[in-house]
Amino acid sequence: MVRFLDAPHWGPRHAHLPVAGTAAGAEVWHVLAAHEGSGAVLGCAGPAPDPGTLLDRPLDELAPRRAIRAGATILIPPGLVHALGGGALAYGLLVPGTRTVVLDPEAADEGDPLTAADLAALDLTATALDGRSTDPAPTLPNGRGLAHWPNGVRLERAGLLAPHAERYDGRAGAIYTPIAGELELTGADGSARLARGESALVPACAGEMTLRAAGKLGACTLLKVTLGS
Repeated sequence: MVRFLDAPHWGPRHAHLPVAGTAAGAEVWHVLAAHEGSGAVLGCAGPAPDPGTLLDRPLDELAPRRAIRAGATILIPPGLVHALGGGALAYGLLVPGTRTVVLDPEAADEGDPLTAADLAALDLTATALDGRSTDPAPTLPNGRGLAHWPNGVRLERAGLLAPHAERYDGRAGAIYTPIAGELELTGADGSARLARGESALVPACAGEMTLRAAGKLGACTLLKVTLGS
């Protein structure tokens, strides 16, 4: 699932746990804006707490808020307690196969309430990775790999100045989202023009697609999510 996370207010502290018979998916945030007072909850503070006392501790003490910066890419492992808020804007990618549990009692309508049986599946460390992917082969010119998973899902960012062709031969599709400037996608069935913040899904069977920067800027910065290997 790809989405923009516009968080003028603080969302509930939550974690993604596996659905029965599946492995929980990781999540990635690429921070587009971080205004004064914005931030994130990324794991627990200090040493990992005793799961037996977790539900008795104040949330601000257990999982405090911390500052984030625009341009950061934050990888959130399965089970990690996290939240976003205070005016932050991020591009979020959540790999399916999860259910959401919330720790804030007043936000029970935004996910499943955390139970004692869920505690063993929580990641109680303070580990959220603010770094870059080890993916050796971004497919866009001047691309920068931001995150990837073994199932072939990956996120990259690139600046587009000249037209660039990509071919979709049935193995993988993609989602394109310009975050600066405008993007024009042209294929056998016609063209689509995307303004900043709009997204387009290109199916795996689309054949050759040409990407061009559109609009007055003559350049485009985009995020691409590849869906499959």
